[in-house]
Amino acid sequence: DELFAGYAYHHAYARKPRALADEITRSLGAMHNINLQRVDRITMAQGLEARTPFLDRDLIDFAQSIPASLKMKIVDKATHETTEKWILRKACEDLLPTDLVWRKKAQFDEGTGTVGALDQAISRLLGVKPPVDREREGKLYERLLREQYKDPDLILENAGMWSAKRIAV
Repeated sequence: DELFAGYAYHHAYARKPRALADEITRSLGAMHNINLQRVDRITMAQGLEARTPFLDRDLIDFAQSIPASLKMKIVDKATHETTEKWILRKACEDLLPTDLVWRKKAQFDEGTGTVGALDQAISRLLGVKPPVDREREGKLYERLLREQYKDPDLILENAGMWSAKRIAV
């Protein structure tokens, strides 16, 4: 979804390809903060190791070279209808059933609502919403990496490798 403008909020950028390109680049650079942690935790909790073929470096480089206007395509100028992941869908037309390729995207909710329930429970117990200090949390992760691994700089470099890359317009 990050690579090919697949989120519902990307539709708001359909007529602003530069802004869409910037948002895709931003979300790619932030994947390790939330989305990849979630995938890792959910799968590892079940004794599984996730494979993420859309995070192949060559595919990321290629996808970043595709104009944003081909990712979120305006398919009907009269109704302003847009299709997310348009170029990816187009590439798969001959490989998958048409109804599968062009079906309306449905949001995938991986959780059961327990995070919200947990936040509410903590808020009730503490009387305030629990604070989240992302800067402090990030520094903690960096310290742990430096303590646990021989070459932590390689890991830290890899974690944000996509954030500096730009997408074509």
